[in-house]
Amino acid sequence: MLRTCLLLMLIVMHLEAAVQVSSAVQETAKAFQKRTGFCVYIGSSVQQAQVDLSHLHQNSRLLVHGLVSNRDDAVKLQQYFLSSASSDRIKIEYGFKGQLPHVSHLANVIVVLDVALFSEEELQRVSAPHGHIWKQKNGVWKRTLMGRPKEMGQWTHTHNSPDGNFSSIDSAFKAPFGLRWLNGVPVNISGVTATSAWVFSGNLCYELSINDPSNIGKPVGKAGWHSQFERYVIARDAFNGLPLWKLNTKTGSTGWNINFQNDGPLAANDTMVFTIRKKSLLAIEGESGVIKWESALPHQGYRILVDEDKVYATCWESRDRIKGNFVWKNKTLVGATLAFHLESGKQLWSKDVASERFLVSDALLYCLQADGLPRTKAEIVALDKNTGTERWRVAHDAIAAKTDLDLHLVGPGYAVISSAAAKATYCLSSKDGSLLWKRDKRRNWYPLRDGTVWADQKIDPLTGEEKGKLPMWMGGSTCSSSKLSGNFYIHRNGLTSLAPREKGQKAASYKYSGARPACVSGMVPANGMLYTAQNNCKCNPAAVDGFVAMGHNTLNPSSDDLVRARTVEKGPAFGLSVGSPKDESNWPLFRCNVSRSGVTTAQVPQTLNLKWTYESGAAKESKFSKAWQTQFTSPLTAPVYSRGRVVCAATDRGIVYCMNAQTGKELWRFQTPSRIDSSPSLHKELCLFGCHDGYVYALHMTTGALFYRMRVAPIERRMIAHSQVESVWPAIGSILLTNDLAYVSAGRSTGIDHGIILMAFKIESGETAWIKSIGVEGIRRNDICSIRNGKLIWRHLQFDLKTGALANGDSLANLKTYSGGKGELEGAIIDGTWRHVGNRKAAWSFKINRFTAPLMSWNEEWAIGNGFAMRIADTPGEKKIHKREYAWNMPKQFKVEAVLLSGDQVVFGGCSPDRSKGFVKVINIEDASVVVETELPAPVCHDGVSLITNTLFVTLENGQVVCLGQ
Repeated sequence: MLRTCLLLMLIVMHLEAAVQVSSAVQETAKAFQKRTGFCVYIGSSVQQAQVDLSHLHQNSRLLVHGLVSNRDDAVKLQQYFLSSASSDRIKIEYGFKGQLPHVSHLANVIVVLDVALFSEEELQRVSAPHGHIWKQKNGVWKRTLMGRPKEMGQWTHTHNSPDGNFSSIDSAFKAPFGLRWLNGVPVNISGVTATSAWVFSGNLCYELSINDPSNIGKPVGKAGWHSQFERYVIARDAFNGLPLWKLNTKTGSTGWNINFQNDGPLAANDTMVFTIRKKSLLAIEGESGVIKWESALPHQGYRILVDEDKVYATCWESRDRIKGNFVWKNKTLVGATLAFHLESGKQLWSKDVASERFLVSDALLYCLQADGLPRTKAEIVALDKNTGTERWRVAHDAIAAKTDLDLHLVGPGYAVISSAAAKATYCLSSKDGSLLWKRDKRRNWYPLRDGTVWADQKIDPLTGEEKGKLPMWMGGSTCSSSKLSGNFYIHRNGLTSLAPREKGQKAASYKYSGARPACVSGMVPANGMLYTAQNNCKCNPAAVDGFVAMGHNTLNPSSDDLVRARTVEKGPAFGLSVGSPKDESNWPLFRCNVSRSGVTTAQVPQTLNLKWTYESGAAKESKFSKAWQTQFTSPLTAPVYSRGRVVCAATDRGIVYCMNAQTGKELWRFQTPSRIDSSPSLHKELCLFGCHDGYVYALHMTTGALFYRMRVAPIERRMIAHSQVESVWPAIGSILLTNDLAYVSAGRSTGIDHGIILMAFKIESGETAWIKSIGVEGIRRNDICSIRNGKLIWRHLQFDLKTGALANGDSLANLKTYSGGKGELEGAIIDGTWRHVGNRKAAWSFKINRFTAPLMSWNEEWAIGNGFAMRIADTPGEKKIHKREYAWNMPKQFKVEAVLLSGDQVVFGGCSPDRSKGFVKVINIEDASVVVETELPAPVCHDGVSLITNTLFVTLENGQVVCLGQ
């Protein structure tokens, strides 16, 4: 590594003798030495780009997307940065003119040397608010600093603002919408509310979450359904999702607090974010994550408000829940409400009021406190927000017979509360707590819009006078909160337009089936976008994983774009002979064959001697690799083999490696502009794979030179996904090959961004055979294709191999939306999330009769799961198979992460429970007796074992490829 860095420095010094670093690049590097950001670099020459991008790599924390005019320049730059180990943060693409490929408001910095390529309007569209646009003209640099559109709102508290108003001022959001960015842990580490709060201020997004990799397998206290995990405050750039910092609050959460009122303690202002660390209130600098001050609380804190120059916190002695009710309650009247100076953290006052919920408006802090479970007393207490002096107090029995009061919304002169038992809404005067008005209907959220409270009607908050009907029926907030924003009503199923309409005309509505609103805060409107946290819920199998941001996109494909034949771009190797088929023991595809069964006729080695080791370097940490680790992908794909060569890909780095199968010597490597999620596929002298830039690549195996590439994505549109530049329609890496046709899919989900593209093309020319668009009726996230019973299988759908017509009378429209449609919900075959975090969403990738498993190899007699087996004859019926029915089961001290079957022997690859070591075991299928086994220095990658006669190729989580055999 030191040698590589020194070599890079020498190259840069040599180049700088002739070409100086652009002054705009120097200024940009200074600005982003500590803060992560996204830079679009539009170059004019290879030499200048080498110098500029090297400087950014060495002196900043920027993810850089370099755009150049032609392929030759792109190849030179890719090779240069591949050799300099900069491929993790610098990605090069070519061929864009007139229209930038990025979604709107994505870039923190845009540096333009070739001013002829894109208009000023395009540059400003892609720039984030407060972003910098540098343009060079006639040797002079000019910088434009972008402002923040006034239509963009913020969301500084879990319930929007300190007054509890669920109506946002954000009117920049438009429909339809698509993905802008996604990041973070793909599934919840525990429960369904692992992220309990997310707020937005300025250009920053803050989460309060237990979804951090350091929590995996490390609960605080006893493990189990109620395990506690430590919460982290995680800061990201709100416009591209790049992680900035995280801080452990050392405060536990189970991730099972399902109700919108169980929001976590999190609030922000322009420069700071505030949270609770056990019995302390923390003020954290937003840009750096440095704790500015910490102030003690007498008990565990639960709520925070920020108002003007003060921060308010409430803490309780203990908490509990009424059986059957998911809302946390203060168990006693012991607690306190406190005020602190925002800049210094100095305590200004403390009052013995144990506020379950509190809100602030004008001069008053309104507190709801109650005692006991079940409650015997509840009251609303109004405190002077500056001094803590009690202004008035109203007991529940002066309002309603029951104690189930809720505090919802406060404003100048009023406080809106309700009683579920009385089914009534009450409004109290801020002057003395007297009743201003009552309505004999109740909601559990009350937005304020255009000066009226939206209850059962539009109500004047001071008089109770009806000011008009609501534009539509609006449901309540339960597991997640509903909201108003701009011209939309936001609810758990989608958006409904509030725009005026003709009598009898239905309101326009938009579903976001590609992203499920998470429990607690649901969809949060801010910055002209919608945000939601992780929610790996089986009720929406089309939802993408991770923390998601969605917004209106001006780059949209037409219906023709979706299904028109794709253009093939020929590479320098096109026209070279691709050879003829060979009759040899191959493993050319992911999981060996077109059915993805992981079965081969090759002889299993009876000794597992280490023949060679190849060091790819794919697992080496960089400034960005920790952000990638939250995705739980293996650093290397499973290996494939053909004609004496082994091929695999570095998933996050987007590099394809080819090795000599006898010696492990690297023959070539090929850099792509984005991720490769699964194994390449081999055909004669061609290596084919899909890439997350939306393209299919075909390389000639002799040199690794480009044979052709073909865009599967309907148009060019780039977003940020897990800290990488990716197409909105990433192409699945493992292309299915059979006879002379290849099958590939692109896209993330049928439920967003115009769905999934599924296509067949000729292997040796790239020419389109047929192409289909699978829309919202498909109800699935994307996955690899397979062939079974002569049909092309994509998730639960079957297609004719030659025409793409739906097979067996299936239609897209007959699928149900809940619980994954027909049959058992299957997980993604290429998704290895289950290996790290439970098995909620990715558990049942394979199913034979009643037998299901996340990993499976099968033949006519046996089905082998990840560590267990059954005879297929024993699997008929409908009921789920119990473990006691298994033919055998491996001991729990082994975690199986790869399985293949050959004859009467099974090969397992996996790791130790603490993931410190790996293993390969060969066992007899009849009795599970071990034939031979060996320990490996690191866990086996997801499905990362392939077999040819007497030889195993294994990819490891430390970035090694090993060859085992006899």
